[in-house]
Amino acid sequence: MKVLGFESWDGGSHRQVRLSLLSHATAVNWTWVTLPPAPWRWRQRLAMRQLTDMARANGLLEQPWDCILCTSLMAVGEVRGLLPRHLRDVPVVMLVHEHQAAYPAGLAGPEPRDAQAITTDLMGMLAADLVLFTSQWNRRSCLAGMRSLLGKAPGDGLSGWLERLQARSEVWWPPVEDPLGFLEHRSTARPVHNPDNYGPNEPQLVAWPHRHQQDKGPKALLALAKRYSEAWDLNWALLGERRGPPPAPLQQLREHLGSRLVHDGWCEARSDYLDWLKRANWVCSTARHEYFGIAVVEALLSGALPWLPRRLSYPELVPEAASGLHPGMHLESKERAHLMRAIRSHLAPAIADASTRHLENRLLQLIS
Repeated sequence: MKVLGFESWDGGSHRQVRLSLLSHATAVNWTWVTLPPAPWRWRQRLAMRQLTDMARANGLLEQPWDCILCTSLMAVGEVRGLLPRHLRDVPVVMLVHEHQAAYPAGLAGPEPRDAQAITTDLMGMLAADLVLFTSQWNRRSCLAGMRSLLGKAPGDGLSGWLERLQARSEVWWPPVEDPLGFLEHRSTARPVHNPDNYGPNEPQLVAWPHRHQQDKGPKALLALAKRYSEAWDLNWALLGERRGPPPAPLQQLREHLGSRLVHDGWCEARSDYLDWLKRANWVCSTARHEYFGIAVVEALLSGALPWLPRRLSYPELVPEAASGLHPGMHLESKERAHLMRAIRSHLAPAIADASTRHLENRLLQLIS
């Protein structure tokens, strides 16, 4: 099966998903046309034209394709008009990493929510043959945000859009590389902390693996650290990507934690990053915005227990038995081991091999 993929923001989790699909493909021969990260508004407005021009210049639009996959940070609704006639009936799949209908207002800047960006997302979804959301929360928040916006449209608005979108949309957990498999196959692996076997007098280690930006809730993180670091004897590892000056609460956090902040920096080597996840007893999120949560899933697969809010995509990522956990709970070793096994079993569909197989099977169904 030959699939032409268009990725307009080839960085971060977008790039990670693309590379996993390439690495684990068995039924799909992927060809990708990509653009590097850039401000999202420019990507949404211009990327579809840029990518199809790039594909045309490389002779890709002369070839036959079984399917075309577009990620969501572009005007996917334009794709059929930009393709040559012989490709306009090829099935188009839209992979929704993120959408603009539910991003927390005010976090992207002082501008009000961009109605044009939301309708661009919607037109792309209605133009696609299959729309894949990365979580139930991603799908539910998208439909709710679009319903709210279109309720303000003059006249009859856009009739039937909800039913059409519901009929062509599904949830697909994106591929996450299994950290334990990676670490087990490293010939020079350093000894790492076993989160199931920490001593009674040893501080528990909490990993916070998020980007250092406002949408990941640094103010809430500071409040948690102030309240519980001494009370529950917690050390912290800040592992997220830095983009520009850090939010003020993170600087205050560094000053407050002192020696309890045992790691504070972006790990250039993935092996170092995964080692820190393997050391962690807990993974903490304070996010105000999360459509799936690859970093959190990586930590959970590494053996960290979830200290997560009951909102966004997080309730989907853990089984009921692991919901509502926190480091102040006194868990016996056997109970921790049982919870870690239950979490890994629950997340099995997101492990890269299984997730890739699921997508390939769905694409085969679509073109048959």
